[in-house]
Amino acid sequence: MQAELEAKLPVLAVAKKDTDSLMKTIQEKLPTVQEMKKTVGAEAAEVQIVADATAKMAAECEADLAEAMFVAGTDSLLDTFFSFKFLLELLCCSELWFVLQISIIVFSIS
Repeated sequence: MQAELEAKLPVLAVAKKDTDSLMKTIQEKLPTVQEMKKTVGAEAAEVQIVADATAKMAAECEADLAEAMFVAGTDSLLDTFFSFKFLLELLCCSELWFVLQISIIVFSIS
């Protein structure tokens, strides 16, 4: 077993050298990464402010649209009511005209 461990020492030495090299690269890049993290965090905060404002604006637009649709529906309902009222008035006038004509006919016969 000792022989197997001693046989793996060169592999271990290569792995240690690779690990040391990787750690050195990480240490060199760490300040840049930390600075980038701060920048990204600041940009994310700015983006969140814009996203919140956009969501508020969208809610206001949806409320305005709902109100406009209600008003449009009310206008349509009023148009229907006045059309119906006009037809009733026309019908009443026609009945009065018919009654007047009958009265004239009856009066002239008598």
